[in-house]
Amino acid sequence: MRAASAAGVGAAVASSAVAVAYLPVLVVLLVEGRFDLRATALCAGARLLSSVVPYATDVVVLRHLPPAVFGIVSSLNPVLAAVSGLALLGQHLTPSQWIALLVIVAANFMAVTSPTGARESNDEDHEMAWS
Repeated sequence: MRAASAAGVGAAVASSAVAVAYLPVLVVLLVEGRFDLRATALCAGARLLSSVVPYATDVVVLRHLPPAVFGIVSSLNPVLAAVSGLALLGQHLTPSQWIALLVIVAANFMAVTSPTGARESNDEDHEMAWS
């Protein structure tokens, strides 16, 4: 089984397990008459936008970008989340939190662009990592 397929199966199993775990909550809400379809729709939308869409985008983009470039782009995700939180929700990070984000991005960039980090792994190395 390819690594991407295994990761997809794992994510599907985890999502299914969480859905089953929330069934008792749904039953309680229905019994008490507190079930709200609008709130459920908003939760489903948040779920899609926060997990499904980014994961699917990563899977598609990884097929078209070299791993080194994908690694750098992926390290920007926390920065984009922080900027989104600031722009959309008015959440402010402290200077030390911004520095921590920049250190993470810089470390990833240096790891990917270093002579040993930038080396492209061949299929045998990749298969061995997932065995």
